Amino acid sequence: MLPVLDLDVVSALAVDLDSPGEALEFLERFQANLLWRVHAIADAFALEDSGQITAALMSLHAHALIVGALQLHAITGHALENIDYRPRPVDATTKVTDRKLLQELGTEAALFTYAYTALRSNPTLLNPPAAPPADPPTR
Repeated sequence: MLPVLDLDVVSALAVDLDSPGEALEFLERFQANLLWRVHAIADAFALEDSGQITAALMSLHAHALIVGALQLHAITGHALENIDYRPRPVDATTKVTDRKLLQELGTEAALFTYAYTALRSNPTLLNPPAAPPADPPTR
């Protein structure tokens, strides 16, 4: 099982942005738009538009990787592997599959929000303690 929020990815983002605070702000923007992204995917399914479904999934997929939302990245990746780029025949099986994906995305979005909130309340997790000094070489 992949982590909901990979602290190694967030720490690397903090290094890239030269600031743990900047990394947290980046995550905050992602989290603030997360439900909107899930709704955009749901709307695309409702319209039965494969192009919009693919675009919405790809957007969430890419951004999830950047912020370390590895479960969301995996879920969207799996969904993208199974999207047919032709017009979708929507039957009962397709609707059940779409509904399950949307439920999974909603659940994972809530878990990400919880993990982000926990990280926000303890940002020192982005600054792991320095390694203890190495023992001097013996002769």
